[in-house]
Formats: sequence, structure tokens, C-alpha cells
Amino acid sequence: FLAKHGSHLAPPPPGDPRRAGPPGCLRRSGPMSEGVRRRNVASGGEGESKANQALEKVKRFDVFSKVDEDFLEKSQTGGTVTVVAAIFMALLFVVELREFFTVQVHDSVLVDTSWKKVLPISLNLTFPRMRCDTVTVQVLDRSGERETDVRGKLIQVSLDRRGGVVQERVPKKGECLSCLDGTWEEHTCCNTCQALKNAYYAKGLSYNNIAQTAEQCSMAVGCHIAGSITVPRKSLSGSIDAAIGHVNKHGGRNELYFNVQDPAQAIDTSHTIHSVAFGEPSMDGSPLDGTTKVADVGLVNYQYHLKLVPTILVDRWGGQVETNRYSFTDIAKSARAKTGKMVEVPGIFLTYEMMPFRMQSVEKSKPWSYILTSSCALIGGAFSVASLVETVLSKLVGRFFGCGPGVL
Repeated sequence: FLAKHGSHLAPPPPGDPRRAGPPGCLRRSGPMSEGVRRRNVASGGEGESKANQALEKVKRFDVFSKVDEDFLEKSQTGGTVTVVAAIFMALLFVVELREFFTVQVHDSVLVDTSWKKVLPISLNLTFPRMRCDTVTVQVLDRSGERETDVRGKLIQVSLDRRGGVVQERVPKKGECLSCLDGTWEEHTCCNTCQALKNAYYAKGLSYNNIAQTAEQCSMAVGCHIAGSITVPRKSLSGSIDAAIGHVNKHGGRNELYFNVQDPAQAIDTSHTIHSVAFGEPSMDGSPLDGTTKVADVGLVNYQYHLKLVPTILVDRWGGQVETNRYSFTDIAKSARAKTGKMVEVPGIFLTYEMMPFRMQSVEKSKPWSYILTSSCALIGGAFSVASLVETVLSKLVGRFFGCGPGVL
């Protein structure tokens, strides 16, 4: 039948609108099929077709080509390289994370124009074997004159042999302790150590030979000096002296005097500097903090020469601290010459000098983009190197052991 009547059933020639779909499939033409096609267009088929065409164009930019799992081969070599690469990436990530949280400090040098300001000074030191009544603390300017525009105070506290604070002796009612060799018309009762000291000074006597045995003074052995003061910065240099003796005016100048006949065993300039700060204390401390000096002989002159650098510290949050960093050199020499003559004043002399420039230290932390870009570079680079290592190892294993891909 097909052979006899196949002329009108033959497939349409190429290009005929009835020829559609897979080979051998015919598409009906006629009013009904046209109507169906028109109804599909009216229902939004044309919009979906354009969307599909746009997605097909986007697909050309796909660089993440997919491979069917049936074509993937896994090997022991690849698994080993993957585990090692993962451990290596974890270690590198920890290193990068520590670097991210590390704060960098950027220093810059500026000309200091703040000479009209004041200079705060805080001092905390201890003489463990020198009484407060033998120590005089004074602040001098660059010319050696006593600084007049000083605010604040350095307080002296007497210490006992164990380093504890000695309470001032309160005389009992009607009590009258002897002034010993300092007794005279104006000083008949010396109920305190200071009163005994004044009585001996009034007669020009040295009281150090009886200070350790007198009832009024026997408890006090050491001296703790602490406090804060402010001085004008216009002088640019000055000194803080904690020395033996008392200050007298001579020729318009304040000069330090002490009795050279005082026994050396009653005077010991061994000391501990707990802290010295110029301005607000910085977080990293000061070079002199915790310095301890022990005098081989009692009468020793200690000189500390400090070079101050005004510094502004800016933390990562924007807070500012104005301080003065410093470096120092120290000299210790005997106050008594070999001939026995006194050539230096025993004590501590802190001499400071301001530098004409200013340092600015700014803390800067890394932005979050640093850890993100570092992590991406680390993961991508590690995977690339691991892939190269795995390829080389697979070829070497296959060549030396005769194993095909996926076996080892």
C-alpha cells in the first residue's frame, strides 16, 4: 500500500514549515496548528523564549565547567595531597590572622612648638637606709636656681627597717624628752625627731651620731619620696635633686649644705627608683623604672642625665596621650676624695633636657579587606600548587609502580 500510494505521504522537502522536530517527525500544518501556535504566543511564550535566549548567552561566560561524576577518578595520592594542603592552608590562615590583629606603629618627626606648656613630672623613689630628715628635695631650673613656678608637691614618708611606714610619734601629755647635746634655753624638750633635729641645728651640731639611738628617731631608718609636680617648659632643662643636707641662701643663690663630720655609716645613698615619668605615663613604661643602686660606700653621688623627647601617642581608636620619652646615662662617684676631703654632695641628681623636636606615634590596624584578600589568595594559591603537586606525583607513581590513574 505504501509503495502504491506513498507519493502523497512522502516527507515534505527541506524548508517546508511542516518539517519540524527530530528527523522522521512531521508537523501538522493547517488552520488548527496555526491556531495553536497563535494561542501559545498570546499566553506569553514569546517572553519566555527571549529569557531563555538571554540565559543561553550568559552561559557562554561560564568558566566553571561541570564534569559528570561518572568521569571523575579519585586516588590515594590525590587524597594525601588534599589533606596536606588543607593542613598547610590552616597554618597559613592562623599566621595571616595573627598578622591581621597586629597593630603597626608609624612614627613621624615634627617641630615642637609647644614650649609655652607646662611639664608634668611624677617621681617615686626610696632610700632604704637614709632618713627623711637628712634628705632635701628641690627642683632647679637650667641656671641652677630653685624653680619658683612649681605646682604640686613631693611628699617624704619615713620608713622602718622592714620598709613599712613609720607613724609620727605623738608625745604624751606632760612628756618631756631630753634634747641631749642640743639642750639649751630655747630647746629643753624634744618630744619628736624633728624637734631634736632643730635643737642640734640651732647649736650647729651634727645629730647623725645619735639619730639611730635617740628614742625620738630610732624607728625611722629609710625614706620614701613620691609625688607629682609641674614646671614651666620654657626653661627646656632643669634638675630634680634628692640630696643630703639643707638649703641656705648664699649670695642670692640657694645652696645645699651638710655637715662633713657626719659619720658615713649614718648616711647611705643606696636607692630604688620605682618610676620617673615626664607627662602622662606611657604603656611601655620608662627606662628608669625599677632601677636599683647599692652604694659600696655610704657617701655616693649619683647623677642621671635624661634626654627628653616630647611624644604624642595616638592609639587605633583615635585617643591621644601626650608624654615625654627619654633615654639616660648615669654616673656614680664617691663624694669623698682619697684624701678624705668632701668633693661631691651625696644624693641623687636627675638632670633633664628637652629636645627641640616632637615625635608622633600613630597606631594603625589593618582593614577587614586585608584578611579577606589574604584568605582568598591563600586558598587559591594552595589549591593551585596542590593540583600541580598531585599531577606530578600521579605521573611518578604511575611510571615507577605501573599503577594506572585512580589506583594510588
